[in-house]
Amino acid sequence: PFVLSSDVPQFSSIDAAINKICSLLSQLPPVGFSFEEIGKILQPGRTDDVLANKKYGENHVKTAESLGLAFSENRKYFLSAVGSVFPSLTKYQKDQLISRLALRNSLVYNVLYKVLNGHDVTITDEISFLSESTVKRRKNNSLIFCRLIGLNQDFQVQAFLERIK
Repeated sequence: PFVLSSDVPQFSSIDAAINKICSLLSQLPPVGFSFEEIGKILQPGRTDDVLANKKYGENHVKTAESLGLAFSENRKYFLSAVGSVFPSLTKYQKDQLISRLALRNSLVYNVLYKVLNGHDVTITDEISFLSESTVKRRKNNSLIFCRLIGLNQDFQVQAFLERIK
């Protein structure tokens, strides 16, 4: 599949984009939340800076959305059915699920396809269609995101994941 800029994740904390967002939003009524509201929920009392909260919320909920844990409707974000039950799963179940959900992402899929076919992969090459400054900002997150599939011990891909740089 063709990799889009939306397939290249941007987050400050993968835990916040997966566990924290599901845990906190599942405790609230499903009214839908703006980026700013999600930023405030994820970082209560951290800052009153509207733009900072908005960006933090946007980055994390879009990452959750790319995994199928959240969805948007009329510029409001909600937990999906999977995101709603996610907090009640065991760590093992969460790891199994996230490793599979990560395969929905075109970047992850393409990288995995290449390494399973014997190629070394450089993330910067895979996301080179982005501006140089964006590549620098998102390279580490892309590596983290691609390595989510390694959470699943059944996949036995650890040796292949070492081929991703």
